[in-house]
Amino acid sequence: MTSDVKDRALRLIEKEDRLNEQRAESQRERSEESRLQDAIRRVRRHDREIEAERRRKEAAAEADALARERHELEERLEAEVGTINRSLAELERLDARHRDALRRAGRQLAQGQRLANVISKWWRARFGGWNALTGTPSPHWNTQTGPLHELDPLTEPVPSRTEGEAS
Repeated sequence: MTSDVKDRALRLIEKEDRLNEQRAESQRERSEESRLQDAIRRVRRHDREIEAERRRKEAAAEADALARERHELEERLEAEVGTINRSLAELERLDARHRDALRRAGRQLAQGQRLANVISKWWRARFGGWNALTGTPSPHWNTQTGPLHELDPLTEPVPSRTEGEAS
C-alpha cells in the first residue's frame, strides 16, 4: 500500500468520523429537544392537574357552605310551617264558628265554600305549580291568584234580612 492511498484512507475515515459525530450531535440535539418538549408537556399537565384540584377543593368548600346555608333555611322553613299550621288550625276553628253564625243568620252555604277547598286553591296558587316550588300555577288547576281573603267567599259581609227586605 502506498502512503498516498493510506493517507487518503485516513482522511476518509476522519471525514466519516466527523460526519458521524455531526449526525450524533444532531441526534443528541434532537433528542434533547424532544426530551425538553416531553418535560414541558409533563410540567403543563401537572400544572393543569394542580389547578383542577384547586378548583375542585374550592367547589367542595362552596358546596359545604351552601349545604350549611340550606340546612339553616330548611330549619327556618320548618319553624314557619309550624306557624302556618297553627294559623290554619286557628282559621279552621274560626271557620266553624263563622259557619255556625251564618247558618243561624239563615244563609245557605254552598259546597264550594268549604274552607278546605278555598285553602287548597290558594295553596296551589302560592306554592304549587308545574315543576316549581313557589307558585307557577298549572293551567289544568284553573286557579285564581290573589290574597286568601279575596278568594274566600265567606269573608264578604252577610246582608241582614232587613236590608234584603227593604229592596
